[in-house]
Amino acid sequence: NTKSNSPNVDNRLGSAIVWARYKELKKNKTTDQINKINTDLDVYLNKSLVPAIQNNFWNCKLMYEMWNSKEFNESTKAKIKQLCNDSDYYPVNENTQVNNLEDYLSKVMKSQSLRTGENDTSHFNEYSSAVSDLLVLSKWDNRPDLVDLSKKYFKSAVDLYLANKIQLQSTSILLGTAAMDLYKETKNTVYLDFAKKIFDVNNSTDCNLLSSCVVSIFLAKDLSTATKEQLYNDFIKNTQDRWLSNYYDFKGENGFVSGQGAFYIKSNIINYPVRENALMAGLLSE
Repeated sequence: NTKSNSPNVDNRLGSAIVWARYKELKKNKTTDQINKINTDLDVYLNKSLVPAIQNNFWNCKLMYEMWNSKEFNESTKAKIKQLCNDSDYYPVNENTQVNNLEDYLSKVMKSQSLRTGENDTSHFNEYSSAVSDLLVLSKWDNRPDLVDLSKKYFKSAVDLYLANKIQLQSTSILLGTAAMDLYKETKNTVYLDFAKKIFDVNNSTDCNLLSSCVVSIFLAKDLSTATKEQLYNDFIKNTQDRWLSNYYDFKGENGFVSGQGAFYIKSNIINYPVRENALMAGLLSE
């Protein structure tokens, strides 16, 4: 609920919702979406409603795409930038060594056993998503020092992944997108190879978790651009078709339940995850 009179505003979901509205705006060019985007931004930037914007996913990565768009005036772009600037990141160990990160990752790719760093996996998503956000900020604010900081987050996430591969299987796809963003920044193919490896591990069979599938689509788009391999485009189409056919609650679809018009996860109860629905809606609008 992002109405301005509501005290219950989730401080982790705003960027995905705003980004989904932007993708719909690009597709249909409606002023109604611009008004909704400005309303959402005003709510999330209101400190009395959202004292801090916690970040366990992409904020700046999504907002930078919007900020570069010609759809918005300077006033709205300032709000978009502020949503990025106001994001709080879980701190990384500043003593993390990244001078030989590419060599380290190359050894990881050769399946050498390298297990270092902390084993508390509760902040794996924060580490992985911070990589992408900090790389965006390095360009946005012309701060090359943030590239090194992003590598520290990446190294910390890789260490956690190596020590907890089974536990982190369902969320490791975020690490793949982090590697892909480092490849785009550095042009070092070791990051591209690692991103491909993470993608393959997550999608050796049909992805069954909506959260993993959605992020896998983002990664597949980048891998398709980088490699020109058709298999990534096929993955995107097949994944979206499967979720639309089986888990989309809309009248006339196989997944119809009550007509919520959203994707759902079915376990003991039926859950309609907000972030994943926003991201999938944005992807389907492209």
